[in-house]
Parts: sequence; structure tokens; C-alpha cells
Amino acid sequence: MIRRDPTTRIKTGENGKLTIEDLRPGQYLLVETGPLIGCQANPPVLFIIGEGQLEAKQITITNKQNRSEVELTNLDRDHADKVLQGAEFMLQDEEGNIVAQGLTTNQDGKINVNGLKPGVYSFIEMKALQGYMRR
Repeated sequence: MIRRDPTTRIKTGENGKLTIEDLRPGQYLLVETGPLIGCQANPPVLFIIGEGQLEAKQITITNKQNRSEVELTNLDRDHADKVLQGAEFMLQDEEGNIVAQGLTTNQDGKINVNGLKPGVYSFIEMKALQGYMRR
């Protein structure tokens, strides 16, 4: 977003493009003040309009999605303080695509998966511990 004065704000259109016309020669700072939901804010971009410049200045900014972490804790149903180590799970997204597999609970009964895009995920138990039923 470029500010021509402190009260003027502009937005990208539905196509993701932004056109600013009639800029005078000089230095400008493109500052994103409102990133898209689920995306990281981009750093400011400095650009220069040269004296007598006739061609349009083109700047491309690529949005990066926020990434999240999910943690699963596997507990004994009848003894909530008893963690279950060694159960195997896979993680699927909302369309049933496998995101991670071969996930095994650690000594604390936990599995952590990092770097997930915003969305809905499900843990599927693939191998229960001996004496337990798969859920």
C-alpha cells in the first residue's frame, strides 16, 4: 500500500493487482498495512520513479501463508493421567489427502506436526497399542 498522504489508502483489486498512476519522480515505500487473512505481512518495498520515466514500474510481491503446529496427546480413556506411547497415526486434510503418516506417540504420548497451512485436519489412528482398540 502506498500512501500519498496519511489519510489515503489503496487496495489491490480482485485480481490481486494494484495500479497507481501519476507518481512524480522520487522514492516511494510500498507498505502492506493489512495482509490477507492467513498470510504473513510482507516487508516494505522501496522503489524509485526516475526523471522522465515513461514505462510502468512493476513490482511483484508473493504472499506467504502462515503455518501452524498441531499437537495430539494420546491418553488412556479410563485413566486420563496415563499417556500412551507407541501408537501410530496419520494426519489427513479436510479432503482426505495424507499430510503426514507414520506418526508415533512419544514417551509423553504426544505427536507434533509443524508447518501446516490453515485448514481442517484429522488424526487417524493406524495402529493401536496392544490391549487397546483402534479409534
